[in-house]
Amino acid sequence: MQILKDDQRTKIHQAAIDAFIRDGYQKASMRGIAESAGMSVGNLYRYFKNKEDLFAHLVKPLIEVFLACEDQPFKPQLLEVNILENSAIMDMIMNARIEYRQELFILFLRAEGSPYEGAKDRLKSHIEEQSRMLLEELSIGETEIIKSRLLITAVSTAMVESFCIILEEAKDDKEFIYSLLELTEFGLKPALRNLIAIKNKETNFRRINDEEVREFCNHFNHHSRSHCT
Repeated sequence: MQILKDDQRTKIHQAAIDAFIRDGYQKASMRGIAESAGMSVGNLYRYFKNKEDLFAHLVKPLIEVFLACEDQPFKPQLLEVNILENSAIMDMIMNARIEYRQELFILFLRAEGSPYEGAKDRLKSHIEEQSRMLLEELSIGETEIIKSRLLITAVSTAMVESFCIILEEAKDDKEFIYSLLELTEFGLKPALRNLIAIKNKETNFRRINDEEVREFCNHFNHHSRSHCT
């Protein structure tokens, strides 16, 4: 009987994965999942009390992985040439991809309407917070590395949305890891490096000063009023 029960759970698991990938959380139904698993909907409810419970069962291992990631702060070594030498966070993501590939897909791309639809926002917030903390650590005594509070938010959002594109479009694990490494190497790391280089006056880049910004805003506002009239 235990073997039969485990076999049924395996069928339910795959039927639910298929349904959530195809239809998303909102449109997937317990009845459809039960039919795909070859059982009555009443029998399905013996295993899971509702669709939310079933979805939670699928993504719980991933949630635990990302909670562990939140305990791994960005370190200065992140900015070194070879990210593979400081790959604790990357290892977590790749292990999650290999072990829970389909679950990772539904958590970030098909969770709308579920209690877990905020996973993307939580990852954005984590990258944003850790980036700020790393900049502060590397810039003791510098009060303003960046003037706009939105820059790190924008970079973090771009990173997570790009990750979701890679997650959806990558055909295999090799393409996934290459794309993810390139995203980190050409996305997040250059932004942090450039900010630190500016702070240390190690680049020819000249930061726009407040007076120039005010002059531009005045010019733009005047131009807008003239255009409207």
